[in-house]
Amino acid sequence: MNLTLSNKAFTHINSLLKEYDSPWARLQVKAGKCAGLVYEWDFTTSKTDDDSEIDGVLLVDKSNEPYLSGIEIGYKADLMGSEFTYINPKATASCGCGISFHVEA
Repeated sequence: MNLTLSNKAFTHINSLLKEYDSPWARLQVKAGKCAGLVYEWDFTTSKTDDDSEIDGVLLVDKSNEPYLSGIEIGYKADLMGSEFTYINPKATASCGCGISFHVEA
């Protein structure tokens, strides 16, 4: 699976894994919000045969690969808050607030 984590995203995920006492974070794509799809993060202690492991910290189920292949995940923190950032070449649209996105079938 072709997914890139920036150094800041990798470091932040590692700190979250320690905080939640979990070996992996899981990134999924779920239906929702105004553009149709949203990124959803979770923590897990189990890995399946259908999971791709990225950089030893992130799991992506094969069913989510069509939406996430080629994505670049970053992390930013400033006075207004902190958040993961996504550069998704497959996204054909996104909502104004940047929370949801759309991929053509």
